[in-house]
Amino acid sequence: MMRILIPLVPALLAAGVAAAADQRTCLFEQAYFQDGGVEPAEWQVIIAASDKTARIRVVGSGEWDGTRSTTGGADILVFHTTPATETMTIGAGGEALWQIDYDDDAPATKAPLVIAFAGMCEPWRPQ
Repeated sequence: MMRILIPLVPALLAAGVAAAADQRTCLFEQAYFQDGGVEPAEWQVIIAASDKTARIRVVGSGEWDGTRSTTGGADILVFHTTPATETMTIGAGGEALWQIDYDDDAPATKAPLVIAFAGMCEPWRPQ
């Protein structure tokens, strides 16, 4: 499991999201696998979002454009990577679940795939 501990740079997500976007940082510390296993993780995610769009940066992995919606007080961010559709649901208290739904043509692997991460997010703040 790759461990990432990199300081935040607030302007990292300026490209791709409107200037009026809000930003928040999340830390995901638990990984859940297809076989039922659970392991520690450390993925830092920086999110810049407006009402309907989002830019998601997983520090040390990459950046993706996505959508943002709100349901029952929770923010729902959806973005597409190769080979998955990924959904982050962030509750009003900052509790976060990051689900990974692999595409049918995802490469086969012998190791169990990660299907979700759990963590916490800071409150939204203006950019």
